[in-house]
Amino acid sequence: MKFSEKAVNEVKSIISKHRLVSDRENELIKKGYTTKECSMGSGGTGQIKTLKSEIRMQIGYGHGKHNYAKCVIFNF
Repeated sequence: MKFSEKAVNEVKSIISKHRLVSDRENELIKKGYTTKECSMGSGGTGQIKTLKSEIRMQIGYGHGKHNYAKCVIFNF
């Protein structure tokens, strides 16, 4: 999915609508978004991290030493 303000707002509304991370992930996949477990660091649910090849938005809680969390992957 392309990174846009509309896409970010859609993901944020899904995050606020569902309490469970699995429910969030299922709805996002149905809408065509790509999700995966990524290292996000500190910041919490809803944070956006920009890398060279992709943009990530955290949809779940962080765990582990490097705060791995479920994320939505956006393309440039």
